[in-house]
Amino acid sequence: MKLNNTRNYFTELTISVLQEEGWETKLEEGYIIANKNNDEERLVIYVVSNVIGLKESSTSVAKEKPILKLKRKSELLAGDNTPCISYGIAKKSLTELEVLITPVSAIEEYGYVGGEYSRASNHYHYNYMKVNENELPKGAILR
Repeated sequence: MKLNNTRNYFTELTISVLQEEGWETKLEEGYIIANKNNDEERLVIYVVSNVIGLKESSTSVAKEKPILKLKRKSELLAGDNTPCISYGIAKKSLTELEVLITPVSAIEEYGYVGGEYSRASNHYHYNYMKVNENELPKGAILR
């Protein structure tokens, strides 16, 4: 599957998961804007997609440059906005999927080398193998 198609797929999946949990969503300039109960606080979400093969790492990476743009976008919007990353991961095949929505601040605060979140080379990493199947990583919003 082409990367753009994979990203589009996980963008739609992220929107679907949010709506299922009661969030109102819209796409704006490549970001998902989500709010719940007409609250002033909004999530501004950048989607990262990854298809992980059998012999590949269990880590999904959001590069620094798009995250800096995400933070800028969040600052430009009116209201209280939380910049988030949605990690869309197809594990081994397209039948085993995961979507994790977490604030960038959670990765910055709780990330450490070898943990579920980490920062390396200024990128934002999420390692799904470090989290139990029915567990929500520290600071995350939805999984």
